[in-house]
Amino acid sequence: MRQPHPFPLYGALLASMLLAPLVFTAAPNADLPPATKRAPSVKLAEEMARQDDPAPLPADLKYPFNPLGFDQPDAEEERAKAAAQVASEPSKQPAGDRQLLETIAQQVTPDGTAILPRTGESILFFRQKKLKVGGRLTITFEGKDYEVELTAIDRTTFTLRLNNVEVTRPIKPGKTP
Repeated sequence: MRQPHPFPLYGALLASMLLAPLVFTAAPNADLPPATKRAPSVKLAEEMARQDDPAPLPADLKYPFNPLGFDQPDAEEERAKAAAQVASEPSKQPAGDRQLLETIAQQVTPDGTAILPRTGESILFFRQKKLKVGGRLTITFEGKDYEVELTAIDRTTFTLRLNNVEVTRPIKPGKTP
């Protein structure tokens, strides 16, 4: 006996698989009511959201948030700033003779040195001026003149004295003896 051919069976099965989603799916339910029911709510929402133009302000009204002269510094505030700055600044005047001489000595920068051949004395050169040991040099610091004495000259250093306080400095700035 002959077996029936499987193709018609397969064809029916394939057709049922393709058509099943179309038959068994229902239309989805909408969450929104129809437009005719929503119209009164939409109209009310539009009225509530409407913004009217504000009434114009009187011309002579003073604006409280930016009055005239508001960006100008306050005199009392400026005085307080100045007082705080003066209180916080350290005194520019050195505390004692040593600090004063060390500060002044930084301004003394000789151009060079020489040894006299006959006497063997050392000389410091300051542009056109020549100083021997015992020579005096006037230095102006913060509007006040100070007279310092040259007490020693070595090959690489020199010593200055002010009020019995001495400081030794290198002849060439930036180089140490």
